Amino acid sequence: MPENLDILELQFKGNGIDPSKVKPHEIAELINSFEKALLFAIKQQRSEIDIADTVLFSFEAIRNESLDLRFIPRTANEAVLSAYFLISTCIGNNNYIDLNNASLKELRAITKFSKKYNCIGYFTHNDTQLSSFDASTEIEINKSKIRKEQTAIFGKIIDVGGENPNIHIKINDSYILIFKTSEENVKILAPRIYTYVKLIGEATWDVETFQILNFKLFSINDYVSGNTSNSINELRSLTSGFWDKFNTNDEINDQLLRD
Repeated sequence: MPENLDILELQFKGNGIDPSKVKPHEIAELINSFEKALLFAIKQQRSEIDIADTVLFSFEAIRNESLDLRFIPRTANEAVLSAYFLISTCIGNNNYIDLNNASLKELRAITKFSKKYNCIGYFTHNDTQLSSFDASTEIEINKSKIRKEQTAIFGKIIDVGGENPNIHIKINDSYILIFKTSEENVKILAPRIYTYVKLIGEATWDVETFQILNFKLFSINDYVSGNTSNSINELRSLTSGFWDKFNTNDEINDQLLRD
């Protein structure tokens, strides 16, 4: 491996933690949360970078040294490192005001793993520890950046159910919204899998990134083409004209629910 290659590592140590003690899906979820936390931080700092289609960094290896996940920047290395150092600094200072809530949501998932296995997590760069967290670490969402509004979501149901009932709705080719729901809602939507629907509910938005952090489903309706624009009208008056430049359903959904 080239000596000048940057290695970003998410490490877990203590209490006998190693890959053999962890379910494969938990490791996959850690990788997914790390990826999203870093991508959202990159987007926060460099809004012009396409985080949806560009491979900015990649998973390199899992090492059987406690539990060690390694990642390597591939594109826009400076932006990747800047975002990674921002996350590490926030963790180290236990101050998250400089991070958007989309990143914080993923970091909370990572610290939840540390709580479950009572181990210590580390963010490292080229074998140098930058910051750490443990079972006592608490990351709070910045409520001043959160808004709740009743709105409509339009898309194609691609999966429902699970041990913890949830709904997967495909909004567009680059975004699938997943949210928890009741068993009753799952039973209603199960026969409608792979069809388009309109879901009415309360969306929790990040006012900086316009990411949906949570969706509470109120009602399930038939999809009627053209209604997405109507459902955004209330947001237009709340965002200082931001949404005025998006006119079609696809434009609104791509912006509203982009990665």
